[in-house]
Amino acid sequence: MCGVAGVFNYRDRQPVDEKLLDRMTDLLAYRGPDGRGTFIDGHVGLGHRRLAIVDLSDAGKQPMQCDGGQVVISYNGETYNHMELRPELESDGVRFRGHSDTETIIHLYAKFGAAAFAKLTGIFAFALWDQRQQALYLVRDPLGVKQIYYWTDDRSLLFASEAKAVLLQRNVGREADIEAIGEYLHFHTTVQEKTFFSGIRVVLPGELLRIDGRGVQRWRYTSGDDYSPLELPQREAAQLVERTLSSVIRSQLMSDVPVGCFVSGGIDSSIVANYASRFISSGQMSGFGCYYRGSGVLDEEPYAKEAARAAGVELKSVHPTGDDFNALFARALWHQDEPKIGAAMLSMWKVAQLAARDVKVCLGGQGADELFGGYARYALARPVQLIAGAVRNRLTSSHASSATVHRQVSRGDNRRRLLKLINPFHGWRRRYFDTLAQISRRRLRSLFNEEKVYDRGRYRERFNDIVERCASSDPMDRVMYWDRVAYLPGLFVQDDRMSMAHGLETRVPFADPRVVRMALRIPNQWKMNGFTSKWILKQALHDVLPAWVINRQKAGFDTPIGKWCAGSGYELVRDLLGGRVTKERGLFNTRAALELLERPVQGVAETIVWKLINIEQWFRLFIDTPASN
Repeated sequence: MCGVAGVFNYRDRQPVDEKLLDRMTDLLAYRGPDGRGTFIDGHVGLGHRRLAIVDLSDAGKQPMQCDGGQVVISYNGETYNHMELRPELESDGVRFRGHSDTETIIHLYAKFGAAAFAKLTGIFAFALWDQRQQALYLVRDPLGVKQIYYWTDDRSLLFASEAKAVLLQRNVGREADIEAIGEYLHFHTTVQEKTFFSGIRVVLPGELLRIDGRGVQRWRYTSGDDYSPLELPQREAAQLVERTLSSVIRSQLMSDVPVGCFVSGGIDSSIVANYASRFISSGQMSGFGCYYRGSGVLDEEPYAKEAARAAGVELKSVHPTGDDFNALFARALWHQDEPKIGAAMLSMWKVAQLAARDVKVCLGGQGADELFGGYARYALARPVQLIAGAVRNRLTSSHASSATVHRQVSRGDNRRRLLKLINPFHGWRRRYFDTLAQISRRRLRSLFNEEKVYDRGRYRERFNDIVERCASSDPMDRVMYWDRVAYLPGLFVQDDRMSMAHGLETRVPFADPRVVRMALRIPNQWKMNGFTSKWILKQALHDVLPAWVINRQKAGFDTPIGKWCAGSGYELVRDLLGGRVTKERGLFNTRAALELLERPVQGVAETIVWKLINIEQWFRLFIDTPASN
């Protein structure tokens, strides 16, 4: 991965401010410590910071040009099928200088134009300048694993891999988007193109922006989702899943530098670790994990050690204690640009920091739950089918897996929520929205002074609007569609920022377009079969993984944030919830916020405290102080 930045004065055609382009590029130096480059052609400028992964020679330097400078690209990402695309180009007389995927893409565009982007299989976010058309393209991969942000005032456009680089332009206002804050409180992430920064937007997954003298045009370059069911028996469908994952993981080992993997002890990371270890070209693969001892959250290290041993992976571990919480919290949030998802941000920082000492690339298991039905909340879309399937499986005793939705919903808090939500008078949209939101409207209203933040109807409408875009009418497809297009991109932001802060590239085989296309066509009763989650995935891998991994109860990437808020981080947390600066800002009720610290910070209270301190710390980092601080 790399860092990209740029400026395009598309209306007034004023010369690019070279100092601004240099500052934007250099702010992202940690994303690309292996090289730096800029390209300026009058009113357009591209910047690049290189993390050298494929083709370490000068032939991989960027920004890269072809056709005598008629086409220029600043690229961040990996295109796994690029070598398959080269023969056609070579038959047309293209002579490649090296073997980087960037060089393949730029020549592919020279031949096919914007139609080239649909041919790419990978994770990427890049800018491409076509001098002949006087047009700039911004392109993002289909699932949004990588990001590219932009700002425009209808005369100029600035873009970068991270929003903070765009803030360096003095005309970019430092204002918070209050509705984006409301989205974060309801959905744990901003949704679609929104960011916390009013005026700064992110290119959508699978979207293409074309900017020229007429303005900005946006469209999807990828084809629509295909939900037509696989016409295969269960056994053959399971074999297809196994073959596809095996092939994709092998292709994602493409690298000229050492590759490792993350190991949690769960099924998803174990699948990746097993196949990656088999296919690695030389030596033993290194695995990395972040685990907590005696901290009140599940210590997954014993499971991870067994999973690593079974995969033939050498496991290296880090055990955070929270002693550095005060310094790490602000630093990690600065890298993340805005609050996203949860406290796993801190765990991701620690494990990425560990991995970056030994490797430059790490594979992880993110995306499997959202594609193969791994969350208990998907039962809310089809509760009757779930219960009927569970009874049928119990009677036939054909499904012995204990790593099930049943075990997730049997925990007291989950069971109470599920029974409350499975109400015959509530539709699946309401059930799913309410479990997503977690924090009640009453609680939000008691905390926040701005109606935009707690207006339930506004965010329910946002949710409904997005799920209605799903090409399938099946409620389970629709809630999984929400997670894929709204939740996963937020998770990928956290993944990208915490890893790239240390010059580490992360890859996600489950989010590969080849896996996604296959997963969408698998019938939902094979994903969540009775009370068994990810059933088809477990059937596919039962000969690959130890039985205990397949049968193990699902566990999240828990971080003991409640304990840290009451311990090493107490003074910082108290200041963020009710200090002078927070009171003067007036965004939320500081008295109600401080009352949360008077009781154990756990459950919903932990979620609220985490979100409040993130919001206030974000204001202090990005609104109250310069972006480059």
